[in-house]
Formats: sequence, structure tokens, C-alpha cells
Amino acid sequence: MPSAVQMGIWIHDMVRRNGWELYVIFGTELIDMYVKCGRVEGGWIVFSYMNEKNVFTWNVVIKGLALAKSGEEANLWFNRMEFNGVRADEVTLVTVLSACSHSGLVDKGQLIFSMLVDGKYGFCPNDKHYACMVDLLARADRFQEPFEIMRCTPFEPTKAIIGSKSQWNFEFSVFIAGKLVEMVPDNTAYYVQLSNLLSIYLAGKKA
Repeated sequence: MPSAVQMGIWIHDMVRRNGWELYVIFGTELIDMYVKCGRVEGGWIVFSYMNEKNVFTWNVVIKGLALAKSGEEANLWFNRMEFNGVRADEVTLVTVLSACSHSGLVDKGQLIFSMLVDGKYGFCPNDKHYACMVDLLARADRFQEPFEIMRCTPFEPTKAIIGSKSQWNFEFSVFIAGKLVEMVPDNTAYYVQLSNLLSIYLAGKKA
């Protein structure tokens, strides 16, 4: 039995041999298959042959580039998306902000987030966008700013926001663990995490 990748490539080859048009849904699915398998070049080929592309098509490309290439590449294609008049959606912004976070593009991420907050994209940031920003700043060792972001959220910080995984400093780690205990009191793992952090703190005070 051929693998899903082999089957997808076979279908793609058949489309090309017969000169069939790559309609937006089918083309987007093919791109998604290629980038998930790390074959970004194959995804580019499909993208270039598509006469019609929608926001889902662009999102798949940007996410694939963020995973396989770099945040810089993902941002470059995000700019191309805007230049081509395709309106970004919530998924687009989560993908781009996450790409900025993992590539250390702090200034770029802050600029995009500020435009999102100012209403450029036609929707308000949700908890996933805030989580990306907390993660972005914490990865850059700018620990005071995530506090400010969480204080300024128009809603109660969710687990997605305060549970984003980064290299927190000690103070921020205690804060995060305490918040998780408040939000999910039945999860004993968070109590253990908070207890371990406090034990480390007390051991340091005695030393």
C-alpha cells in the first residue's frame, strides 16, 4: 500500500500530466500535505500553479515556512499575502506571531500585534494572540512586559496565555504556576510545580 505522501504526489503528477486546473480547495490540501511532510518546495510548485488562492491557502504556506524554514520567510510571505490583497484572519496572525516568537523577531512581532490591537485586521486579538506575545517577550528575556500584557488583556488571562511554554525567570515561573493553580485547582501537577519552585526559592534563601 502506498503511503499518504506517495498517493498525494501521484495525484499531483496526474493533475499536471493532464493539464487539469488546481482548484483552490484541492490545491490547498496538496500544499498542506507537502509542507507537513517537510517538502516545502513541492508546496511552492502547487501554489505557483494555482489560479485562485484564498486565505486558507496562504495560511498553509506561511505555517509551512515557519516550521520548515524560518520566521523571516514566514513574514516575507505574510507581506506578500497583504500585497496581493488577501485579508488575514485570526489563524494567519497566530501563525505569524508564533513564527516571530520562535525566530526571535521581537520588534516585528510587537509591530504586528500593535496593528492587530489597533484594529487593522478587522478583529480583536484572542487568547492565542496574547499567548504568542507573552511567549515572544519571555523568550527574549523581557519578563516585565508579559506581566503588563496580561494585566492589559480585555478578559481574564486564560490557560493558553499563562501556560505558554518559554524559558521564564524565577519570579515569572512562580507567578505562572500560581495562576495555573487558581485556574485549574483540580490539577495536582500544578501544585507540585508551584511547591517545587517555592522549595528552590527557600533553599536559596537559606544558602
